[in-house]
This record gives sequence, C-alpha cells and structure tokens, in this order.
Amino acid sequence: MKESLFERLESWPVIGFSAVLVAAALAAEWCPSCAFLTPAAWGAVLLCGLPLAWEALEALLCERRITSALLVTTAIVAALIIGEDFAAGEVAIIMAIGEKLESGTVARARRGLQQLVALTPAQARRLTPSGEELVP
Repeated sequence: MKESLFERLESWPVIGFSAVLVAAALAAEWCPSCAFLTPAAWGAVLLCGLPLAWEALEALLCERRITSALLVTTAIVAALIIGEDFAAGEVAIIMAIGEKLESGTVARARRGLQQLVALTPAQARRLTPSGEELVP
C-alpha cells in the first residue's frame, strides 16, 4: 500500500528534523547574530502542523466532528498570527510526537489483542451432571 504525503510526514525522521528546526529558531531568539534562523520554526510548523491541520479539516468538514487536532491547529495559527513562530513550531512538534506515540501504542495493543484471540480454543469442555461434553 502506498503511503500518502501526510503519512510520510508523520515519521520519526521528519519529527526529528522539525525539532532541529525549532532548536535553531530558539537559538535565534537567544543569539542576536543568529537572527537569520528565526524563520526555521516555520519548517516545523509546515512539516508537523500540516498533517495535523489536514486531519482537523477532514474531521470537521467530512465527519462534522471537532477533534483535538482542530484545537491544536487553532493554537498553532493563533501563535503564528501573534508572531510566536517558535511557540507554533513547538506545539506542532509536541502534537506530532503525541500522535506518533499514540498510533504506536494502539498498534501494539491491537496486535496483543489479536494474539490473545488466537489463543482461544476451538472447543470447550462443559461439565454436566452426566459427565463432560465438548462444546464447539
């Protein structure tokens, strides 16, 4: 199955690269000679925030649901509007990490449940007053 662009953006290497971009933007805030790095936070917003915004819009427009992705997307947009690029990038990364950890946890739980169901016997023994009988 071919991955979509947004699925590829939700990978650990992309999240790590986004974290480096936000760290560069933070360095720009601390070091005046590094001011040229300030727009680096936009990279994190685009890489980690766009999949989140897409998920939010899809849930809102197609399923008519308000999700946490919509609230976080609103926070990212609000941070950008007031000029807090670093905060917007930071929120985008934190949410991307959370989404990735959640999806891994859900997948692991699903595999565990499938393995547990596979252990169920095909037949059971039932004790009756007349003795044991096999029940499918």
